[in-house]
Amino acid sequence: MFSQITKAKEMYREFSKGSSFQFKHCWKLLKDQPKWFAFLGEKKKPSRARNGAAPSPELINPEDDAPNDTVVEMERPTGTKKEKKRKFDEQASALVVKLLNAIHEQRKSTSEKKLEMLEKSYGIQAEKTRLEQLKEEERIMTMNTTGMTPMLQEYYHQRQTEILVEETKIVVEFENLLSLEMIL
Repeated sequence: MFSQITKAKEMYREFSKGSSFQFKHCWKLLKDQPKWFAFLGEKKKPSRARNGAAPSPELINPEDDAPNDTVVEMERPTGTKKEKKRKFDEQASALVVKLLNAIHEQRKSTSEKKLEMLEKSYGIQAEKTRLEQLKEEERIMTMNTTGMTPMLQEYYHQRQTEILVEETKIVVEFENLLSLEMIL
């Protein structure tokens, strides 16, 4: 390995017209980083090793043309800003989901309350209509027809008969229901 580093230094000196390599300390820190492998990408195509270990310095040889399959491509760790943003996004999306669920529940309860109020309103309105109808029927049944024209008298007598027939039907139906309940 030492001879490879020496050869690399000589190559650098020839390439840079006599100056020596002054960044050995940087090379020691950065030699195993993925960016370095990307730089050498065309010459050496790293593949993932099964053991997940970092490549050793012997694997990096700029003069070697043969691909080396034991080189590991390491992924760069997530940066602090990206990690903070990811956590913030997760928290924000969780908050949005909670808010949407709360809104959905509120709308659901509101619509149930509206439906209940409409049913009550419909029941009250139906009861009011039925009471008005009973008042009108009572007015017709108690009307004195002696001072009316014969045609008007006939109309009110016919209406009184219709009311009596309807009331009789209701009473008969009620009696039939009672008799059925007693049988069962």
